[in-house]
Parts: sequence; structure tokens; C-alpha cells
Amino acid sequence: MINLKKTAVILIIIISFQLIVSSLPVYSITPQIQQKEAEADEIGQQLQELGQKQEAAVERYNKANEELAQTEEKLRINQRKLDDAKVDLEESQKVLGGRIRRIYEQKESSFFDVLFSTTSFNQLVSTLDFFSMIAQSDASVINQVKAARSKLSAAREKLEVAEEKQLVVTNELADQKAEIEEKQNQKQALLNKVQGQIEYLREKEEAEIRRLREEALAKLEQSKQNNQDYQGLPTTNSNVIAFAQQYLGTPYVWGGEDPSGFDCSGFAQYVYANFNVYLPRVANDQMNYLYSKGRGVDKGSLQPGDLVFYGNSGYSTHVVIYMGEGYVIGASGGQYTPGEVKIANIDYRSDYCGSGRP
Repeated sequence: MINLKKTAVILIIIISFQLIVSSLPVYSITPQIQQKEAEADEIGQQLQELGQKQEAAVERYNKANEELAQTEEKLRINQRKLDDAKVDLEESQKVLGGRIRRIYEQKESSFFDVLFSTTSFNQLVSTLDFFSMIAQSDASVINQVKAARSKLSAAREKLEVAEEKQLVVTNELADQKAEIEEKQNQKQALLNKVQGQIEYLREKEEAEIRRLREEALAKLEQSKQNNQDYQGLPTTNSNVIAFAQQYLGTPYVWGGEDPSGFDCSGFAQYVYANFNVYLPRVANDQMNYLYSKGRGVDKGSLQPGDLVFYGNSGYSTHVVIYMGEGYVIGASGGQYTPGEVKIANIDYRSDYCGSGRP
């Protein structure tokens, strides 16, 4: 015989479950963190590329600066030599001018003195050759100094042109270096801003996780107190939920399947293995296994302890354990978010694809 009172109470509980679930907000902070983490990764990659460009620009700038310094040193050496040549020329010209002046003023060894004082033709020739050699020597020295000065002046002109070109190159490279550094500063400022946003979202997520946990446990307790005929969860189911709750806050680890760190399917497998229920390792295999055993259930018929699957086109990529009152517990995380075992609203993901009863 059907117990009408008990049936009515069960119907009230089911209806209240649906009302509670529909009134709960969708848990959507994690995708925001993932988006910001992806943005931070992209900025970090851009910073790395800019760093490589900056290193290359610095090397080119240093090389150009070194070559400029070498050119300037050559110019300094050339200028010293040019100054020395100028002094030598002035000295040579002064010596030659003095000699000519003395000969003119004192008539020393003038041509006529030589002509009339010589006692032989050979002596005359020798004396004239001597004067000629002196004149040629003086002229040669002056010509050599002039040639050296001319050569140094030409070298200086070339060095000045080289210096001017080198200055242009060095300044261009300095501008490139400064431009890259400015971009680096801008990207670093943007990265700092995004990281600040990530930190804020993580704190917000942690607060939301705590709130959902407290709210879920409070609603579960309240539903028991509000329905006197409610007999509670079956022993196994309540034990499953209690056992799973022990691991709240355990880090999410890819491939994790023990209390040092869980991924989603590893957590479900670990929890049920404690009750001698052995599930496949992967979320999609777990879903297919339950459906193949005829243990698939509709979303509207979920009971605490059931597994809830998420994914696309009937392929599950994520699994959690249903707690009741529209809440689930499971290991959630991903590439960007350092997740953990946490409580969430069943609709925190929009890609529900099935559920089953182990």
C-alpha cells in the first residue's frame, strides 16, 4: 500500500530541490581566471620576444658604440700627428728662413766669396755642390713635412666622415633600443595589471568556493530539519558524500588519483574505490560504463552520490559527484587555474552531457 503522506513529502523535497537549483547563480569565476591567465601568458610571451629583441639591439648598439670609440681614438691620434707635422713644418720653414736671412745679411759664403776664394776648380765644384745639397736637403725636409701634413689632413677628412656616419648608426640603434625598452615597460605594466586582476579573481573565487560550501551544507541540513518524515540519504550515499568532503581543498593535479592531488576522474574513482565500487579511470569511460550497465539517470532524477558528466556531443571531459540540493563536489582545474577539490553549483558549467549512478 502506498504511503500517501511519505510520497507527498518526497514530492515536496524534489520540487524544493528544483527551486533551489534554479535560484542559484552559475559559478563562472574560473573561466574569467582562465581568460586572464591566457592573457597573461600571451603578454609574457610578448615580453620574452621583446627581451630577445632588446638583447640583440643592445649588442648592435654596443658594437656600434665600440666602433665609434675606435674611430674617435683614430681621430685623436691623427690630430696629434697633424699637430706634430704642423710644428715640424714651422720649425723647418723657420730654419730655412733663418739660413737665407743670415746669408743675405752677412753675405756668409756668398757665391762671389766662394768664386774668388777657391784655389782650384775642383774646390769650387765641391763648394757649389755643398750649397746645392744644403738647399736640396732643406727643400726635401719641407716637402716631406708638407706631404705628411697633406696625407694626415686627407686621413682626418675620411675619419670625420666615418665618425659622422657612425654617429648616425649609433643614434639610430640607441633609438631602437629605447623604443624596445619602452614597449617592454608598457607590456610589463600591462602584465602587472592583469596579474593583479588574476589575484583579485582568485580571491573572489576562493570566497565563492567557501560560500558555496557553507551554503550547500546548510541547505542539506535545513532540508532534513524541514521534513520530519525525511529518512536521510541511504547509508552508502551519505558515506560517499562525507568521505568526499574530507578532501575539500586538495590540489587539482593532472593525472592525480590520490590525496596528494586529484584530477576530476581520479577523484571520482578514488572516492568510490573506498566503497569497493571500481570505476574506469577516464571520465568518458566512467560515463560509458554506467550507461552500458543501464545505470544512466536523468538530470532531474539525480540523487546524492550520482556522477555528473560534462563535455560535448556526448563525450565527457569532466566528472563530479552530486551532493544534493543542486550542488556537486569534485576536482576542478585546468591549464591556467591551480584548481582544487571544491563544491560548486551543478550548473557551474553549461556543457552537461549525462549522469549515472555507480
